[in-house]
Amino acid sequence: MKEQIYWLVRLSEIDDAASSVQQELSDLPTQLEETRTSHSRLQLLLEGEKKQLAEAEALLLQQKQEAAEIGERLSRAKGKGAKAQNAREMEAAEREMDGLRRNARDKEEEQERLNAAIGEKRETMAGRQAKFDDFAALYEKEKASAEKRIAELQAELAEKTQGRDNYVGQLPKTLFKRYERIRTKMGNAVVEAKDGTCMGCRLQLPPQQYNLLFRGNEVDQCPQCVRILFVRDAIAEFYVSDPNYQAPPAQEAEEGAPEVVDAEKTVTATSEA
Repeated sequence: MKEQIYWLVRLSEIDDAASSVQQELSDLPTQLEETRTSHSRLQLLLEGEKKQLAEAEALLLQQKQEAAEIGERLSRAKGKGAKAQNAREMEAAEREMDGLRRNARDKEEEQERLNAAIGEKRETMAGRQAKFDDFAALYEKEKASAEKRIAELQAELAEKTQGRDNYVGQLPKTLFKRYERIRTKMGNAVVEAKDGTCMGCRLQLPPQQYNLLFRGNEVDQCPQCVRILFVRDAIAEFYVSDPNYQAPPAQEAEEGAPEVVDAEKTVTATSEA
């Protein structure tokens, strides 16, 4: 059973060391997708404005064509007036010309409004296009940077999780599933019990439970945070014989990191405990 506790501890040490790398690997694609979504939204907005500009230009062309037709009709109406045989024909020609002149003024005013709107739209689009171009360049830069960083993180993750499958393979499936359930809920599934205290939630453990942890005869859990508990002295001998374990350099070792100790001394200390 001590071996199983040791395998759980090593598995937890590996997962804890890799958690920040895994988190960054998870966050990077999300951040890049947010940039891509903003880029796509700006592109759709720009395309919509281009469509509006094209519609306004088409309407302006139509107004010009209609104004030209009115001009032709006005010329014909003037010709009719010049050829009028009587007052009635002259009056009809004048009414027609007045109507055509009003239509011509309306078309002219509409063209002025369209020209102003088109000018404003072109100015807005020029600024929008510049912003879009800058955003596109930024997105490509971030994409290249993210892809490079992901490759680096994947290599780092592979290094940090080296040997993990060996420990998983040693554990009973039910115990590994219990470990994964706790890890999913609590972040880290295995914590040290030190000086009678669960180092995960700082609960003062019952003395009898703490004493049993020294024996390492069963996998026990904290009654409060339900993390799996261990006493380092009870499993220290396995660090020595584990071919997959590499002690960190003294200057880089984290607080509480296991030291490779003499097996005989460890067993003696454990027995005395």
